[in-house]
Amino acid sequence: MVQEPVQGSGIRFAAAIVVAVLMVAVCSAAEHGSGRGSGLSGVVRDERGVPQMGALIELIGVGQSGARTAVTGLDGRFSFANLMAGTYRLHASGEFLRPVSTRGVRVASGVQAVVNLTLGSVYDAGAWLPAERRRPDEPDDDWMWTMRSGASRPVLRVADAGTAPRVESSSQATTMPLLVAISSRSGGFGGLGMAESMTTGYRSQDGAQQVSGVAELGRPSGAEGEGSLHLQASVARQSSPWSRVSTMVGYEANPEIQPVARTSPGQRFLRIGSAETATLGDFAEFQVGGVVESDGMRGGLVSRPFGRLRVHLEGQWSVEYAAATDRSMQDASDAGAHDPSSSTQQAGRVEHGRHDALLLSRQGSARRLLVSYYREDLDRTPVTGSGGSGASLAAALGELGLSNDALVDTSDGVFRAEGSGYRSQGCQVRFSQVWAPEEQIEVSFRSGSALAFTPVTGSVPAASTRIRVGRGVSAGVSAHSRIRRTATDLETSYQWQPQQFLTAVDAFDAVDHPMYLGFILRQRVPGRLATHGAVLSISATNLLRQGLRPLALPDQSVVTLAQELPVLQAGLGFSF
Repeated sequence: MVQEPVQGSGIRFAAAIVVAVLMVAVCSAAEHGSGRGSGLSGVVRDERGVPQMGALIELIGVGQSGARTAVTGLDGRFSFANLMAGTYRLHASGEFLRPVSTRGVRVASGVQAVVNLTLGSVYDAGAWLPAERRRPDEPDDDWMWTMRSGASRPVLRVADAGTAPRVESSSQATTMPLLVAISSRSGGFGGLGMAESMTTGYRSQDGAQQVSGVAELGRPSGAEGEGSLHLQASVARQSSPWSRVSTMVGYEANPEIQPVARTSPGQRFLRIGSAETATLGDFAEFQVGGVVESDGMRGGLVSRPFGRLRVHLEGQWSVEYAAATDRSMQDASDAGAHDPSSSTQQAGRVEHGRHDALLLSRQGSARRLLVSYYREDLDRTPVTGSGGSGASLAAALGELGLSNDALVDTSDGVFRAEGSGYRSQGCQVRFSQVWAPEEQIEVSFRSGSALAFTPVTGSVPAASTRIRVGRGVSAGVSAHSRIRRTATDLETSYQWQPQQFLTAVDAFDAVDHPMYLGFILRQRVPGRLATHGAVLSISATNLLRQGLRPLALPDQSVVTLAQELPVLQAGLGFSF
């Protein structure tokens, strides 16, 4: 067995990052007394502009379970304090008023966002008219729509919807900023060395409709090789007072992604995703949708649905059932407007199967608790590695029990193979606490099964002694901090699981923190070049290079399998 050499530069880099994290934490502690955290407030009115007292407001974060609630006061005002930066959905309801849901509400760090809501009356379809006697020549008996006296004389009745005056709410479009970003990436699968992306769109002023589009062009680190192309368009609109529809169409072409044992034009696929969210009053919320994908390299057309049902209990508790068949499409937000801060790479997604989860959550103003039980039956599980090439690598993967038609990123030699499917069940517990303005910490625990590696010396032996399904636990801690004085955001996380595991426990977990030590640093850069400023971002995964399993192949080359390969990425984005 060939041991991986310890690189002094890697250790020094990891030590520097740890020192930087400690310095940010110390500086952040000095900032606790200055400034307020992010918040959201607004006023609820009816269509005549009258403030509505006693309206129930629910604030739900994208990708989170549970909701924070507030009740409007005498002036119709509501507010939420100590919010994390991100995207939220507001749901407002009141007696004799139609509920309204507003998605895509962005809350930036250190900003007090304002969103005003308008609730329509349930009587908008008609108007009350003075009582009048029924004429003998009236062709229709409208008694179903008339309040009558004991002598069957009309007292009040509702006029026909076609003649009734209506008050329509305006939906003025607001252009979203044009975001131009340049990034550089080292390591990982499907991520070329340099990439330029452009994102823009618009949203209506009341949040009833949002459209966004993204175009990304990537180039390999070396002089040779073709670039990758990624296009995506997303539309989200309020189809009725009780439902919202989201649609996403994406196309990706990456000629650098090639099969290990043969040559092809590269990976090309088309993805179409759609979802509908329906609210059943204040009691429940239902989501249904799916994704259709056509992979030009593997051929064929596949469809993978998902569904979610959330029921709000007493107080701040809610219970939810979720079923999904593709990790990339588990929630309506996955088919909604594109988030420029997230990665647009979809290359090599192979995590498919059936995943069912039952979740119980409690969402408070400063803390959140999530407990879930899940069962999954996976048919494709990704195993990542680097090194080796050609027929030798294909033969070694076959002996390990992995697919010999694995995909390799020829720009950096990182491959992604498909492991055998397996069944698993387990539980997950997550707890997050806002312990100061702009400061949040989360701890998590998961149990379940994953593909595990059995270390043996020498060359690659039979697969039965190498790859197996094992049970284990995973634990993690993550923290988010923001320094208002320097406009710096830092997210750090450490997700641990046994190093012999090659895949993640609870593979469909939507949190998806990088395995082992990782961080994301965002720094706002002052300047006059961009209208809305510029943001410098640096991210890294597996800084300590843990969980790497080197293997010696018969041709004396070395292949390294890993839960998470070390990846370093930096980018600069301008908003106009």
